[in-house]
Amino acid sequence: MQTIYFALLGLLFVLICAIGWKAMQQWSPDPLRRRLDRLASRADAEKPDGQRQLNRLLLFLGRFSNDKNSLSTRTRLTHAGWRAPTAHAMYYGAKTGLLVLFPLFVLPLVWMKLYGANEHTWLWMLPAAAIGFYLPDVILKRTIGRRRRQITNSIPNTMELVAISVEAGLGLDAAIMRVAISMGAHDQALKQEFDSMLLELNAGVTREAALRSLATRTGVEELRTLASLLIQADRFGISVGESLRAYTAMLHVRRQQRAEEEAGKITVKLLFPLVLTIFPVLIMVLLAPAVIQIYRILFATMGGQS
Repeated sequence: MQTIYFALLGLLFVLICAIGWKAMQQWSPDPLRRRLDRLASRADAEKPDGQRQLNRLLLFLGRFSNDKNSLSTRTRLTHAGWRAPTAHAMYYGAKTGLLVLFPLFVLPLVWMKLYGANEHTWLWMLPAAAIGFYLPDVILKRTIGRRRRQITNSIPNTMELVAISVEAGLGLDAAIMRVAISMGAHDQALKQEFDSMLLELNAGVTREAALRSLATRTGVEELRTLASLLIQADRFGISVGESLRAYTAMLHVRRQQRAEEEAGKITVKLLFPLVLTIFPVLIMVLLAPAVIQIYRILFATMGGQS
């Protein structure tokens, strides 16, 4: 009996120590955490009141549907350039909010005007809820595609400048920093990625890890190839300038091929506007005088016979 009593006391002591240690971790003053919280609150205070209220509402709604373990969603948000700590929760908050708002505020106006309230009204709420729930996915997909196109279009000229800087005597990191400073407004997506990679290098991350992170953040095939090329050049002692020169030549060929492919698609894309809009009007313009003339002749003949 005493053995069980002492075992319970020991278990209770361990439990109390664990709870106390966890509470001390949660409530102990952390200078770094306080500083980050102050910076976050200062950045939040600079936003307009309406945007702050909307962000808080999305964060509140995101609690009901936020899947914290969804790695694919976090990867897609990263590819879109949305890398704030709250982006994941706000994304799910937008899905939850639109899931409720679309049936409540959009379709009831149509129902009352066209059909009136009846027992089948709830059937119209299902497509509205589906549209509201999947609308953030569509916006996210379009944002990812637009950002990838911007990066893909910026890579050839940018990497050619990096190759020239390396051949002029700069190191790879210094060349990327120099080119990132001089990049224009149309290259902001690629500039942001280069700035993130340089920050990782300054923080002590190895070049191989920084290059792999660059390829993972963007999901662009050209940057993944660039990362593999530079990693292999570092491992085997290959000249970085020559590797970049060959890589930029390949990028220019790819860009020309993509332009030729898009030019080849123009005829197919023009087919539907021609068939649906231009051809009917053209046929009407060509045949209208003949139809009018035939009508006049027939009407005069029928009038004379009568």
